[in-house]
Amino acid sequence: MASRICSLAKASEDMHHAMLSMQQVDASREIRQKIVQKLLNHVEECGRKGCAVDIGGAAFTVGLNLLSNIIFSCDLAYYDSNFSQEFKNTVWGVLGGVGKPNFADYFPAFRLIDLQGRRREMKIHFDKLLDTFDGIIDQRLKSEANSSASKDVLDALLSLPKENDHEWSRSAIKHLLMN
Repeated sequence: MASRICSLAKASEDMHHAMLSMQQVDASREIRQKIVQKLLNHVEECGRKGCAVDIGGAAFTVGLNLLSNIIFSCDLAYYDSNFSQEFKNTVWGVLGGVGKPNFADYFPAFRLIDLQGRRREMKIHFDKLLDTFDGIIDQRLKSEANSSASKDVLDALLSLPKENDHEWSRSAIKHLLMN
């Protein structure tokens, strides 16, 4: 069990290093330019229509797409899409839930009761994230046979070798992605 935890910690460290190394930052220049161009196109389109630009939504879409292109080699958010708004609400729900004080943290005897419903709320948000990651992994595994690997973080995680006769499970990969 301890070796499994060490393997997960090492994989998490490698994933963060792979995402933030200078080579990765340099390699993602084209992606960053493409995402900024999409933002400019969105702002221009809003100007033509005479409608306001949702700065918060646009910033979220840009940030999410920068990360998702490094991790999954695809955009997860699109301007004015329901999925983007849902995903944003889920992420904000996780961030808000983690930041809220919980009665059970101060009085552990009440932990099993979940008086404030925090555990139930967090489970809903985490399940949505895990379902999203599950769909992306399924799509990648289906397309893997038809194309060459895109060499992103997900590819690196899916190609991790067996360690100590224990193959990396889909659950472990999804939880690493949440890290």
